[in-house]
Amino acid sequence: MEFSFVNGKRRNPEPGLRGVCDLCNGETVSKCGNVRIHHWAHLHGHNCDPWWENETEWHREWKHKFPEHCREVCVTSNEGEKHRADVKTDSGHVIEFQHSPIRMEERHKREVFYKDMAWVIDGLRLPSFAQTFKQQLGRARVLQNAPIKLKVPHGNCSILKTWANSKVDVFLDFGDTKLVDRSFNAHRTLWRIFPGTRGFDSVIAPVWQNDFVLAVYYGNPIPGIDDHEMPVSIIPQRQKFTLP
Repeated sequence: MEFSFVNGKRRNPEPGLRGVCDLCNGETVSKCGNVRIHHWAHLHGHNCDPWWENETEWHREWKHKFPEHCREVCVTSNEGEKHRADVKTDSGHVIEFQHSPIRMEERHKREVFYKDMAWVIDGLRLPSFAQTFKQQLGRARVLQNAPIKLKVPHGNCSILKTWANSKVDVFLDFGDTKLVDRSFNAHRTLWRIFPGTRGFDSVIAPVWQNDFVLAVYYGNPIPGIDDHEMPVSIIPQRQKFTLP
């Protein structure tokens, strides 16, 4: 955990501090060693949220793109079930940042619980994720140019296969990996997987990372990228194609 309550105030971990968990009211202790990132842990070793996973630098980097009050927000259902969302914006949108593998049953439970949510997935957890995703991009069909939408077969790309059946938007983060034969002026690109996939293909679209963060924070539609910013000629089907 990045935050705990000390004397009623939300605090970052500092050496020697004790706090209280806002989810279960259990006692917490700050962990400020030299190996792992500084964090809070429950004093007696248990974790009150079964959806918790070890936080990586990737998690922390993503969470810090949002204001502090939006990070690690306790969400309570009408039935009293509680979970700690990685990010919940003022507009009510939840974002979960997922690095480690996760069971399909848990994914779907989170999607039902949070309702208005999206996933951001660490596409660099395994080298094969970016390699096979790039291969499938080369087999994609252009559906739309402004903004770009592509229909891409799953093939042997496990990250596509795994996340294609989500009921909410999924955004794959491959960091600065060069997936297409262009430079994008230091912009980092996310690849959006639209929900509602059927069969062995998904509809995907590139999204500038900064546009994603701003749109989610303010509760606006997430803008895509037009072909003049990222020419669709990166795809073998070079002809222009517009929806009827």
